[in-house]
Amino acid sequence: MPSTSATLDALTPLLQRTTNDPRPVAVMMCGLCGTGKSSLAHAIVAAHHDSPRIFTRLSLDGIVHERHGLYGVDYEPALREAYEDEAEEIFGQRLREVLSRGGDVVLDRAFYAKEDRVAWRGLVEGLGARVVLVFFKVRDREVVWRRVRARWDVRGELKGERKGDVSVEVTREFFDKWVDGFEEPVGEGEWVVEVEVE
Repeated sequence: MPSTSATLDALTPLLQRTTNDPRPVAVMMCGLCGTGKSSLAHAIVAAHHDSPRIFTRLSLDGIVHERHGLYGVDYEPALREAYEDEAEEIFGQRLREVLSRGGDVVLDRAFYAKEDRVAWRGLVEGLGARVVLVFFKVRDREVVWRRVRARWDVRGELKGERKGDVSVEVTREFFDKWVDGFEEPVGEGEWVVEVEVE
């Protein structure tokens, strides 16, 4: 997999507004957990933090973390589903707010199903923004599985630095079902990041 900075460098031209297309930009991250979506989302925000065009990152895990803390630490795992439902509503509200004021946004979520991508793309385009769909394509699920496990293992060592990006422990069974059921974008104007090596 290319480094986050190399990926950002290659992606940057697509994030620009032009005189021919001055619409706000909505970057839709698409891919399995552990593929680098959040790393790239944070890099996009950081690269634009002091420019006239600031990108706002929206993340379901981030919203849950912001409102309720860490899974299994600050709240019981049984509450996760209710908190995710709440976060889904807030995610949509914040997206509408950012785009209605002409801002740019990074939607940091899996966009697991085509139906989900189509619905969110429709909302974004209906609000007058342009979509950049970034798809993290997995060639070897074992590479991603090792990254997911390593990320979870290090989570306990981060103490006060822990973020909501590592929100729920993913079991092997859940991971395999998720990989098997993931609907890869094809012909959706996707910009592909190859996830091949560690």
